[in-house]
Amino acid sequence: MGRRKSGKTKLIERIMGRLSDKYKILAIKHVSKDEFEIDIEGKDSWRMKHSGADTVAIVSKSKLAIIMDHDKRFDIYRFVELLEAIKGEEFDIVIIEGFSRVLGRDENIYKIIVGRDLGSIDEVRSIISGPIMAIVSDADVEESKVLKMDNIETIIEAIEDMLARMKRE
Repeated sequence: MGRRKSGKTKLIERIMGRLSDKYKILAIKHVSKDEFEIDIEGKDSWRMKHSGADTVAIVSKSKLAIIMDHDKRFDIYRFVELLEAIKGEEFDIVIIEGFSRVLGRDENIYKIIVGRDLGSIDEVRSIISGPIMAIVSDADVEESKVLKMDNIETIIEAIEDMLARMKRE
């Protein structure tokens, strides 16, 4: 969790690059705009959606994309269950970028805070509760609990420790 341009995606790329060989990972990205398109205007799937289909699935030999509208009561847990059902297997790790206001106070979700400076880190800390796995910054932040972005080993260890604890429970 963090503000725009804080390095969240950069950190996620590093985490997934290190863990994707060992774990099945689902990455979910929240887009703050109400409307966005992943399909190109005029293409068949775009035309199907815009002519009245509630849901359009685009399927090839190796990829699947689903375009559907949803109501404002988006349930992230139900969404993950749906994707696991579609995939036919559970994910070991779900990485979510965004949804800070919805998931920030969820006591079941482990958080990594990413910030450009101590002010932006404190701003995010003020809106969340629950377990914080790490606090990360690319800048020189004067706080002992803040890890540097390139200290990926410590972040990976925290994630793997959490996974091990969850398996024991």
